[in-house]
Amino acid sequence: MSSNAINLSAGFYSTDIGKVNEQSIVSACAALNLAMIEKRGRFDSAILIGLGEGSLLERIGPRFDEVIVVEDSDLLVSQAREGSAGLRSLQLVTS
Repeated sequence: MSSNAINLSAGFYSTDIGKVNEQSIVSACAALNLAMIEKRGRFDSAILIGLGEGSLLERIGPRFDEVIVVEDSDLLVSQAREGSAGLRSLQLVTS
């Protein structure tokens, strides 16, 4: 898939349907991931595959000393760089 197609697809998160998706499915998945992490104990680092609309990174990122995110959309990576300055050690990889 081309970079342009990936960025076009990433635009889904700013649509009305994308916002409903975020409020329901993505929020529930983020809460489930957070509950699983808390149940398993303390970890120093995490790797996330894909940023989506960013709520998973926003919710669980601060729980780790180091977070690596692999994302194909340079548009989403750019948005994450702007909005995640509070994370201690965030590495964003476009691939």
